[in-house]
Amino acid sequence: MQGVCIRIDKGEGFSADPHVSLVHGEMIIGRSRGEQGYKTESALYFPNPYISRRHARIQEEDGHYSIMDLNSKHGVSVNGMTLEKNRSFPLNHRDSIELAKGIIELTFLNANEINELTRELDFSMIASRIHVDRARRQVTIDGKRLALSGKHMELLLCLYEKRNQAVSYEALKRIVWSERLAESDDAIPDVGKEEINALVYRLRQKLGEYGKCVVTIPRYGYMLEIEKN
Repeated sequence: MQGVCIRIDKGEGFSADPHVSLVHGEMIIGRSRGEQGYKTESALYFPNPYISRRHARIQEEDGHYSIMDLNSKHGVSVNGMTLEKNRSFPLNHRDSIELAKGIIELTFLNANEINELTRELDFSMIASRIHVDRARRQVTIDGKRLALSGKHMELLLCLYEKRNQAVSYEALKRIVWSERLAESDDAIPDVGKEEINALVYRLRQKLGEYGKCVVTIPRYGYMLEIEKN
């Protein structure tokens, strides 16, 4: 994969796992008028009645990408979080996009972001730049203490303990929202994906440039990637 593209994981009219490049930094996603899906250099269309004629738009500005729900009838979500209508939402490499509650499933892939992250953050040194003291519940980055508390701290502790390993949604629910566990040891707390994804989004914001190290694992969970494999 080169540059920026959309991977179609589920979508009528397209073969399995095609990659559609964002040639001009903008793409309209909507409904095809015919029986087959089709694409152009700036648009991607699916023949499904639940997809609006102009459902969503992905756009680039100063090297940063975002997606907007163009007032669609059946909605857009990123990593399980439902987007507000007509408001831009930032996209990061490997973010999962769903249209109409999973009728269409896409993955945003940004090779440029990977290269930029590699240049800005030497993976061989990231582990030494991030220090977590679980006993004191303190996190320092580049020698500066990071102000984290509550669920943000629980989430980072969980991801850090299993760093460079994918952590499932179920595991995050049990660890971060342990107070919601029922009496049964096998129970999973009643936590929706939207709540998890919103918490991850806020943690990324708090981590600043290191927020890109919190990687989305489509349809599975998240991973804190701080070493180059």
